[in-house]
Amino acid sequence: MGLLEKLQRLKSPSEITPEMLQTIVDYIAKKQWIKDRFPDTEEEVLIIVEHRPFRRPVHRRVVRAFYEDGLQRAEDSLRCWEDLPDGIIPMGWYESTDYGESCEISDQVIGWQHLPDPWEGDTNDI
Repeated sequence: MGLLEKLQRLKSPSEITPEMLQTIVDYIAKKQWIKDRFPDTEEEVLIIVEHRPFRRPVHRRVVRAFYEDGLQRAEDSLRCWEDLPDGIIPMGWYESTDYGESCEISDQVIGWQHLPDPWEGDTNDI
């Protein structure tokens, strides 16, 4: 039984265990937009970007991405990099794709957060 089911069956707040409370706190912290630090290099995260098209209103989008700190060699990367003159991956944010080439993000990144946990249920439950 998952945490949600356990919480739904509670009869009073006094039944919340310290472990349940810590799980809730950790979950809430994981869902906050982070602005004051970068994620680990090559960790896939969600980012929010501000797109500023010429003479049009600014709008924000959420994109799956990863950050490179400019210190990693392409040969040590989890990703495929080509045409790097010195073999070092340039510092910056890159869009994360599963079936194509990742590309550098030119919009302003204003925050990031961890990806949600992968689906663990039966596919018939979707």
